[in-house]
Amino acid sequence: MPTDLPSALLAHLRRASADLQGRLPDGIRRRGRGVLLEAGLAYTEDGDGHRLAPTDPRALFGGSLIITLAGRRAALTPPQLTALTVDVGDDGTLNGRTHWQTVHSLTALGLVETGNPTGELPRARRTTLGDTVAALPTP
Repeated sequence: MPTDLPSALLAHLRRASADLQGRLPDGIRRRGRGVLLEAGLAYTEDGDGHRLAPTDPRALFGGSLIITLAGRRAALTPPQLTALTVDVGDDGTLNGRTHWQTVHSLTALGLVETGNPTGELPRARRTTLGDTVAALPTP
């Protein structure tokens, strides 16, 4: 995660992580848009659904920002990132000592699921999206 990311932009990334379409809130100022685009934490599409380059003026001045996988990872708190990446089983099962609030927050972001079809005690397990975000290299 960029260490110099302003807290307001971090809050926007967290909201976008919880949004089903990954859209960042409207009204982010041009400078903030530029930071998110240049860091690869968000992107903008043209009218045909193609990603615009971060340097394209259309990306900087208009259109909806959409969070990237790197943006999802950057939005995680340290406990969330640790739970998603440390001591995770081969099947994606989280460490049994992970706090329930962290599991709940990761579930709300679509990175973890807790359902267990076998009827045993539910164990938190990474989703496909959670696997992808966890596998990203640390910046």
